[in-house]
Amino acid sequence: MQLPQLPQEVAVCPELNTFAHDTNGQTVTGELDFYIAGNLHWAVELLRNGDKINEHEKLFDPNNGKYRSVGHKAHIIVDCRGPRGSKKVKSMHEHCTLYFSTNFESVEIKMRERPLLKKNLRD
Repeated sequence: MQLPQLPQEVAVCPELNTFAHDTNGQTVTGELDFYIAGNLHWAVELLRNGDKINEHEKLFDPNNGKYRSVGHKAHIIVDCRGPRGSKKVKSMHEHCTLYFSTNFESVEIKMRERPLLKKNLRD
């Protein structure tokens, strides 16, 4: 399986330090998991098992979020989990859930409101 790749001229910056000012004028800092530069300007935040997902959403708030000064055109929160169970995960526009099989041979991908997609990770 050939996976899509970013163009060679697009830089990926892991753990980008961010700075913004809160409503009191105090500097607040954060660390964005990945920033994809070039003409894309994507912000990517990773989390595990939905841990603190609402807090992660607030980081991208255009008025008060720690990442508002990054200058991203789009952002996504990628939630990595074990096998899909009975617990319902809410679909959100800027959210992707990855359900890995117990042996990591496959992953089920729930991207925004799109149907579930299954991919094998091993040949």
